[in-house]
Amino acid sequence: MTFQVNYYFWFLMNFLYPSFLFALSAIAIPIVIHLFNFRKFKRVPFTNVRFLKEIKQQTDSRSRLKHLLILACRILAIAFLVLAFAQPFVPQGKAVTAGRQHVYSVYIDNSYSMDARNNEGSLLDEAKRKARSIAASAGLNDRYQLLTNDFEGKHQRLIDREEFLKMIDEIKIGPNKRRVDEVIARQKDLLFSSGTGIKQSYLISDFQRNIIDEAKLALDTTLKITAIPVEETKTVNISVDSVWFISPIHKAGETEQLVVKVRNFTDEDANNVPVKLFVNKMQKAIGSLSVKAKASATDTLTYKPDGAGWQQGEIQLTDFPVTFDDKLYFSYLIDQKVNVLIINGAKANNYLQTVFQTDDYFQTLRNSETQIDYELIPRQRLVVLDRLSTISGGLSQQLSKFVQTGGSVLIFPDFSSDINSYNNFLGTVNAEKLGAIDQVANKADKINLQSDVFSGLFETIPQNIDLPFVKRSFNTQAASTSRKETLLSMQGGKSLLSKTQSGLGRVYLSAVPLDDSTTNLPRHAIFVPMMYKIALLGNQRYPLYYTIGKNSLLETVKLPPSEHNDYKLKNKDMEFIPDIRNNESNTNLYIDDQVKKDGIYNFANGNELLACFAFNYDRSESDLSYFSANELEKVLGTRNIAVLNAPADAVGKAIQVENSGKKLWKYCIWLALLFLGAEALLIRYFEKLQPKAI
Repeated sequence: MTFQVNYYFWFLMNFLYPSFLFALSAIAIPIVIHLFNFRKFKRVPFTNVRFLKEIKQQTDSRSRLKHLLILACRILAIAFLVLAFAQPFVPQGKAVTAGRQHVYSVYIDNSYSMDARNNEGSLLDEAKRKARSIAASAGLNDRYQLLTNDFEGKHQRLIDREEFLKMIDEIKIGPNKRRVDEVIARQKDLLFSSGTGIKQSYLISDFQRNIIDEAKLALDTTLKITAIPVEETKTVNISVDSVWFISPIHKAGETEQLVVKVRNFTDEDANNVPVKLFVNKMQKAIGSLSVKAKASATDTLTYKPDGAGWQQGEIQLTDFPVTFDDKLYFSYLIDQKVNVLIINGAKANNYLQTVFQTDDYFQTLRNSETQIDYELIPRQRLVVLDRLSTISGGLSQQLSKFVQTGGSVLIFPDFSSDINSYNNFLGTVNAEKLGAIDQVANKADKINLQSDVFSGLFETIPQNIDLPFVKRSFNTQAASTSRKETLLSMQGGKSLLSKTQSGLGRVYLSAVPLDDSTTNLPRHAIFVPMMYKIALLGNQRYPLYYTIGKNSLLETVKLPPSEHNDYKLKNKDMEFIPDIRNNESNTNLYIDDQVKKDGIYNFANGNELLACFAFNYDRSESDLSYFSANELEKVLGTRNIAVLNAPADAVGKAIQVENSGKKLWKYCIWLALLFLGAEALLIRYFEKLQPKAI
């Protein structure tokens, strides 16, 4: 057991091994030898002793001086040798931690920003050197935790120095990104459950501005935390930020327009940046754009896909040295057919069937309201309710799930319908509800050309366009929280056709039935293109891409029953089996943190391709703006987090001084050797320094 002893001499020193101080009793050995001189004298007869007395007086005084100097050298040599073994130090603070076991939790940021370069190489390599320096300054019995952004299970345990150094060598750049408060919380989970020992946390990172959330980083006095920044030289970085389609409708053989957003994170303008588009591994388009410093720019790439099915896209640009964000992958599905289900009431007519039968791209199914096949609903893009007498509870439940997962429902009520049943369903999807019947004739006077239903539908719009009229209609009332958008409005501000966004899907509500005695809407020129657009927009719109580390849940269409369940998510480098959970309307895939690399991943059952998912690295890593040392001290200092900004070879020494104080044992060794040398010189040369008699 190590004891701590305070001695009020030499700057109030402390000793790492104070038990060695008992060896100071060895100082008595040279003292005893000098006090009891056991030399035997020999009597020599001499005739005249007058001259001998004078010589004896001089010799005795010089001999006593010599013996005292030698005695002092021996005492001091023994004393400093004992002190060296006791390892004295001067503590740097009020608490003395030297000699006690330490438990170090060392976090190394291995996000993609750490792949940037400075004069010493990559930032990750410098972070590793600083972590090794911490281990070199620690004691043999100290324990370690190594933590990275991966938050792997093997890092949630204490290890010895040898394993710690081995695990440092295994760290590689990865896609995950963690905030400082998340890292500290993870460190505390292990440190505070590790028992005794002095617990210390070290955070080694480039400290991008986006990894410190000051609102979530709280003041902490329970753990000693030190931030160790690694600094990079000025780096140029241009990234592919995002992509999106101008139109959400994808049809085989028709031209696509893809918008590409490029961001410049540096202080200099970037001119004529080439951007390439690949679809299904074939180059489809190339563009060029200039981006102002610290700004973004967009370019629209036009191409025509080769056919239907899953489209696997990739945007590329060339940039160095930060390359992880030079590619962006995306995927989407072009259906062979658009499925439309029409559920007819007793008074329904053939207008809807006629509209969709004119184009083979639409595959139309019809059910009567008395015989509804609920299993068909999840497979449709659009479900049309045409003059149903009532909406049953079962149908309402199925349609609500269908809408929430991305489907579209279009409602044409009848004046004799059970309005309460309609409103019950409309309430579940937060759409506007039907009210009393307005017997006054009216006419549509405005088309919402900003809506995606009518956007791009007309090349030119006449000023006095003839719009549908109604002889009577339902009044409608939207909820205060409804995301309603009026598509066709009538005089007086009343709605003829509205759209409500609910979940991932849409609900369209007409204020009139498709009946010639009520309105000319089904015979109007606007009706057919409007119905086509509503059906094409009624897709289960899944994301073009996912972000690694942020998205662990993937959605796809409900998987049909299969005799062989060989489901895998795979690309050219890896494959794994996701956790698959079927819902009533779709299928969820849970991937946890199994996707580590960007690219296109195919979801297949054996050789049958079911879906394609695109994964990209987190673009927040692209912003290479960092806290300066002074800014970091200001931000972290208020949270009781120290900042140690030192070269890799000096980090360990600084921590050693901080933990053990200023160590003095080396000085003691030098002083012991000095006094032993002085003793040897006195024994050999002291007599020669005697003045000669004249």
